[in-house]
Amino acid sequence: MNGEVPHVLLGELLRQVEDVVDVRADQQYPNFGIYSFGRGVFPKPPISGGTSSANTLYRARAGQFVYSRLFAFEGAYGLVPDELDGTFVSNEFPLLEPVSPRLRIGYLAWYFRLARTWAEVATKATGMGSRRQRIHPEMIFAHAIPLPAPEEQDRIVATLDAAAARVTEAQRLCREIDQQADALLRSAFHRISDGAPHLTMSKVAPLVRRSVDVRMGGEYLELGVRSFGKGTFHKPALDFMAVGDKKLYHIEPGDLLFNNVFAWEGAIAVAQPEDLGRVGSHRFITCVAEPSLATPDYLAFYFKTPAGLKAIGDASPGGAGRNRTLGLDKLLAIPVPVPPIEHQRWFDGLQARLKGARAELVQIVTEAKAMIPSILDRAFKGELGTAAFPTVASAPLAVCAAPMIAGRINPPADNSAMSADMVPVLDDTGAAHASESSEMARVDGGAIVQTWNIPEIAAIQAELVRRNGDSATLGRKKISKGAYLAAALLGAKQNPPPLRKAAGPFNTQGQNEVEAYAAQAGWFRDTGQASGKRLSSRYRQSDRIAEAAAKAKGLVAARAANFERFMGQFVNWDSDTAELHATAHAAWNGLIAAGKSVSEAAIIETFFEWSEEKAKFTATQIRSALATLRSLGMEPNGGGPVVSGVGESNLFSGASR
Repeated sequence: MNGEVPHVLLGELLRQVEDVVDVRADQQYPNFGIYSFGRGVFPKPPISGGTSSANTLYRARAGQFVYSRLFAFEGAYGLVPDELDGTFVSNEFPLLEPVSPRLRIGYLAWYFRLARTWAEVATKATGMGSRRQRIHPEMIFAHAIPLPAPEEQDRIVATLDAAAARVTEAQRLCREIDQQADALLRSAFHRISDGAPHLTMSKVAPLVRRSVDVRMGGEYLELGVRSFGKGTFHKPALDFMAVGDKKLYHIEPGDLLFNNVFAWEGAIAVAQPEDLGRVGSHRFITCVAEPSLATPDYLAFYFKTPAGLKAIGDASPGGAGRNRTLGLDKLLAIPVPVPPIEHQRWFDGLQARLKGARAELVQIVTEAKAMIPSILDRAFKGELGTAAFPTVASAPLAVCAAPMIAGRINPPADNSAMSADMVPVLDDTGAAHASESSEMARVDGGAIVQTWNIPEIAAIQAELVRRNGDSATLGRKKISKGAYLAAALLGAKQNPPPLRKAAGPFNTQGQNEVEAYAAQAGWFRDTGQASGKRLSSRYRQSDRIAEAAAKAKGLVAARAANFERFMGQFVNWDSDTAELHATAHAAWNGLIAAGKSVSEAAIIETFFEWSEEKAKFTATQIRSALATLRSLGMEPNGGGPVVSGVGESNLFSGASR
C-alpha cells in the first residue's frame, strides 16, 4: 500500500464483545487455544465447571477476532472458525468484532500474522519479563492499521488465501503421494517376496566387523541410526579421550546397519555414500549382503515390514528401551525371503525413484511455504501485484509427481504377473483416472468413482451461487451442504473429505481452500456482509463464473436431470433445511459404510447422536428429509462423500425431538 492509504485506529473499527456465561458445576464448556506465531486457533479439551476456578466464561462466535493477552507478543492472534462457534474462553482471551463496514475481518486476521504488527503492539505491553507481557484490548484499539478500500482488502485477502490454500494443497498432495508410494512399495515387495525361498541372515548378509585403531590425537566421526526407518545421521566427532575404552568399527556405504538397542523400533538403515569415513560403536551391527543373493536396500525394507520388525522384536528380549537388545546370534539366525536378485534390484530402483519423487515434492512445499511471509509483507506495503504467488496448484504438483510415482514401472520381464501392477495416472486437471491399470480409480466391478478435489468442489459451489442469484440465504452452511449433497447425488468422493461437525458434514480447512480457489479463479467471492451483530458469509458472483458453470455441467452430466430437480428444491431451502438433509444423508450413508443394520429408526437415532445441535430437529422432519432424498435419487450406498471424524458430545440427549 502506498502513502495515500489512510491509517485508522482499530478502536474506530473494532469493539470488545463479552457474552458472559456463569459457570455451572454440572456442565462442560467446549474450549479452544491459540497458537503463537500467527498460526490461528485449535480446539482444546472442554473446561469442566466442577473443577474450573473461573466463575464466568465468555462465549465465542465464528468470525470473531481473538487473541491471548499473555502470548500476543509472539503472535497468538486468530479468527474463531465455524466449527468452534459457541465455544468458551476465559477473560485471558479477549474477543473482538468489527463495528464498521470499512474493515474486512479477513484483512485484519492477515495483518496480525505480520511479526512487525506483534512487535508494534507489544511495545505498549506491561509485565515482568518478555513472557509476562500482557496485551490489553486498549492497546489493540490504540494501534493504527493501514486501511485501503474494502474492495482492495478483498483483493489482498483473496490473494493471500489463495497462496495459503496452494501451500495446504501441496502439503496434502505430499501426504497423499507418500501414502500411495508406501502402498505401492508394499504391494511390489510382496509380489516379489511372497513364495520366495528363505535363507538365514548368516548366509544372506553375514556380520562384518572392521576394527578402528584408536590412537592418541585421533578424531573419529560417529554415525547414528534413527528409529522408525528414518535413516542415518552424523554425530559429532570423538577425540581419543572421549572414545575411552569403547570399541569402534569402520562403516562403509552399503552396509546394512542395526542399532542393537533400538532395532526393535526400526533403527535399521543402509549406510549411504555420504557416510563414508564414519564409525560406530559395538552397538552398531554391520552386515554385508552377499551380492549374488541379496541387496542391502531390499533387506532393509524387509526388516521394516511388520514381519521383519516382528522377527527383530523376537530377537530382542527384554522390557523396553535400552533393555531390548538385539542378540547377534539371534539376528543371524533370522530367515529372510530371498527372491531372484534381479527382482530385488528392480525393487531397489523403484525405491530410489520414489525417494527422489518425495524429495522433489518436499522441496516444492518448502519453497512455497517460504514465500508466504514475503507475500504477506508485500501485501501490506502496497507491493502486491496480480501475480504475487507462483503456481503451486494441485494439478501441476500432481502431474509432476505422476510420472515419478505412478508412471510406468516395469518389472523384470520374466515375471509376467508383476506387469499387472496397477498404478494411478493423473490427467492435466489433477484428477485421477483409470489408466490401463488403476486400482485407485476403480472399485467393485470396475466402476469408475469420481473424486472431487478443490477445483471441482469450487465449481459446484459456484454453480450454487449462480443458481441462488446472490441470495442472502446462501451462507457458508448452506453452500457447503449443497456441495455435499451434489457429490452424494453423483456418488463422488470429496477431497478433503467432509468431517463430522456440529452443523452436519463440513470441512473448515477444505471450505477455506474452496473459497480461496474460487476467488482466485474469478468464479465467486465471499463479501462478508454484516448480519445483525455478527459477520456472516455472503457470496457474490465474479466475472468468470461462466467457466465454473461449464465445469459443473460436466461434473453432473451423468445425472443432469436429477441435479436439476435438486436445484429446483435447494434454492428455496434455508441453511437449517440444507443441514437437515445433508446430515440425514450422512447418517444414512455412514450406517451402510459401517456395515450396520439400516432402518428409518436407526437413521433417526444416528442423526440425533451426531451432535447436540441436532436436538433442534424433530423425528418427523428427519423422515420428511429421507423421503426427499429418495425422491431426488440420493439414496446412499455407503460410498460417495463418506464423513469421517467424531461428533460433539450429545449433552442434551434428553431434549425434545
